[in-house]
Amino acid sequence: MKQTITPDKQTVQEALQGRTYFVDFYQREYVWSKETVDILLRDIFYSFDISYDQFKNAELTAEVMEKFNWYYLNIFITNNINGKAYIVDGQQRLSTLTLLAAKLYHLTDNEILKDILKACIFSNDAYKGNKFNIDNEKRHDVMKAVLDNKEYTIKFKNKTEETIITRYADISKFIDEKEMDKNRLTAFIHYFLERLVLVELTIEKDDTPMIFEVINDRGEALKPFEILKGKLIGALAKEDTYAFSEKWDSAMERLFGLQDEFFVDYIRSRFIFKKNTKIETAVNQVYHRYIFENNEIAAALSFRKQDECQIDHIKKFINNDLKYYSRLYATVCRNPNNWLVYLNAINTFGVSTGQISLDDVELFLRKFPNDMRKGSDYRRLLCLYDKKRYQ
Repeated sequence: MKQTITPDKQTVQEALQGRTYFVDFYQREYVWSKETVDILLRDIFYSFDISYDQFKNAELTAEVMEKFNWYYLNIFITNNINGKAYIVDGQQRLSTLTLLAAKLYHLTDNEILKDILKACIFSNDAYKGNKFNIDNEKRHDVMKAVLDNKEYTIKFKNKTEETIITRYADISKFIDEKEMDKNRLTAFIHYFLERLVLVELTIEKDDTPMIFEVINDRGEALKPFEILKGKLIGALAKEDTYAFSEKWDSAMERLFGLQDEFFVDYIRSRFIFKKNTKIETAVNQVYHRYIFENNEIAAALSFRKQDECQIDHIKKFINNDLKYYSRLYATVCRNPNNWLVYLNAINTFGVSTGQISLDDVELFLRKFPNDMRKGSDYRRLLCLYDKKRYQ
């Protein structure tokens, strides 16, 4: 079998300068905390300070910098698809290094170093102007504020924007407190660019579900619904991933805090017709794996690679069931009104008899007491389950 993973040892300059990275749909937002960034900066400066104190009286040359301790920044993984490099793992670290490059860019008056640092942050596009090297489409506005050294006055559109601004402030404060003179600053910039080492693993094969599962196993554990997203949307063609990822994220926003509970209840209400402790335990604990194994529920959903019309089933689920039932589930779970005491009865009814069909729910709602059936809350609930609205 042809090897599709290529390792490449790189300096920060080689990893960032003139490179364009896309952040794939299954990646987390940029969420590194102040504590995590501070630990990284302390470790880098610890290694730098030892070498600088040893060679500070020598003229700074390439040969002298080669004698400085190198510092290993771990690996990052990219997946090359149609000429584009997607970050599979390591975007937290690369994003932080870009912010550090921006701070150093603002501090130095060495024009050569300034140009190199600038190229580690963005490249010039003849039509679009500054094109930032990491996830330009989503980060352009906030990174422009960082590059221009101006306050970001726009409302944050996502967690990544907020984190970029707050972490850049933390990095700025950390570096400012070092009170480096011109010589020490210049040496540190060279050290940052030339002696911090990463290893890039490049994956040429487009097998997103496999990559996603492996990365999750070796990194910070994702929640089951996040893994499910990677498996389903990762199976789609690259040109479809953005649109279906947006649809998925919209549903998850409605379900915020209830995501895994939703999928468990959805699977139970559709497929568990009678008490089966073994199946219920599997669904409750590892539904995101169970529905891809060899069982009747997995066969019915047909999300597996070996299933006929796998892609069609995934698209239909996201377009129809996920959209409708996520809205329904979020509404009935979060509404504070007393009339939703009937929710438990609906849930019990669904779990005991199988899928909660819209016909069954309409019949159930007809059993409400007459005084409640006249209220606006009842009408809203009936409308929510309306088959025509679903279709």
